[in-house]
Amino acid sequence: MRHSLLIPAALVVLAAPAMAAPKPFKETKDYRDSKTQKGYLNIKFDTYSKMFEEPDGTDVDWAFVDPSFDIEDLRKSVVSFFPDSIGRGNDWAGYWGMAFGWYSNPLSTSFESALNTVGVRLNHMVKQNAQPNVVVTPYGVPVATQAQAAAAAPEKMPELSGMALQIEKDRYEEDKKNLGVEEAAKRSEAREAARKAEWEKGQTAKKAEEAPKNPEDMPGYVLVLYLTESKVNTGAAMWVPFVPVTNTTTGEFVLLKDGKPVLAARHNSVGAYTGSAPKCGAALATAFGIKKPVSKS
Repeated sequence: MRHSLLIPAALVVLAAPAMAAPKPFKETKDYRDSKTQKGYLNIKFDTYSKMFEEPDGTDVDWAFVDPSFDIEDLRKSVVSFFPDSIGRGNDWAGYWGMAFGWYSNPLSTSFESALNTVGVRLNHMVKQNAQPNVVVTPYGVPVATQAQAAAAAPEKMPELSGMALQIEKDRYEEDKKNLGVEEAAKRSEAREAARKAEWEKGQTAKKAEEAPKNPEDMPGYVLVLYLTESKVNTGAAMWVPFVPVTNTTTGEFVLLKDGKPVLAARHNSVGAYTGSAPKCGAALATAFGIKKPVSKS
């Protein structure tokens, strides 16, 4: 009589090595918590679904990296940096702290300082209003070439030509004949000023229409930093000298190349008094040294 060896399925499962892939941040309880604040662009591009825990080569809690990310290519570029996409903490202490710059400034300055040490050059961008995605104006980047200088120079209004020039000459001669040279010159200058004002109005409208409306619409590398949480222990010990007051800062960023996310990270730091914000910024910067691939199977 032949006997077959039957092994219970449960024993097979227990005997098998743990090979489960790590969960992305999107599948965690923290992500699903309605109180968890998140960066607009990380939501839009759903980087959270590919943001894995404690990636090699970094000190961050979570990170996403696209295979196309190239730190050497990044170092050759000037990165448009939005350091002020700052959310507010969900308690009064977090709001109070940021109002005095305890959180937003140390987060962005420590982040920027750490990136400078690894050769990443940042150009700050100025937001024109309080919205998270707005038309922006760059400043601080030196003009490197004559071509760039010519492009940056104010455009001049074109001179009158053809029929328009002839009409202006005829009007001037008519005014000179009837009103005198001085009055004719004044009226010609007034018409010229009106033409210039109308031309400048059209140029402003054209530039506004052509300018990128959002960071994700801008060409090249764009880096957006978010402060998603800031909390202070508001217990009585906060007002007692020499008694440490703990606080936490959660920040995240997304790096885009031509509108596509190539790197993103999220990190939470704990510190005494205001120490968590600079710790968080420095930790986030370590994501630029990430070792690919970000997940292990």
